Amino acid sequence: MTDTCVISYGQGREKPDPQPFRKACADLGTDLRTALMMIYPEMFALEGGEESESEEGQEATVTVLAMFLLLIGTLVILLGMLLVVVGVVVIFMGIALIAIAAFLLVRRVLRHRE
Repeated sequence: MTDTCVISYGQGREKPDPQPFRKACADLGTDLRTALMMIYPEMFALEGGEESESEEGQEATVTVLAMFLLLIGTLVILLGMLLVVVGVVVIFMGIALIAIAAFLLVRRVLRHRE
């Protein structure tokens, strides 16, 4: 789904500095007007000198997880529908083959009776 991922602090920058986004677009040879920049709330906050997950970070994590699960759920449903369609086609092919075999056997029996 993505061609690249650039994290602002990995570029020595902080949000909302657009420089990492411009660099990623330049590296990909992509026009800025056709690219998408994802901006999430800060995932972590400093409390007493230690890094701990903030409430906003937890909400952002849950939101991203929920979006991911919605995408996976949709793909699973589409796969299931595809398998049902393929299953129905295979069943009809099996019925057609049985009908052809029955026709050939009945025809053979009728020829032997003559």
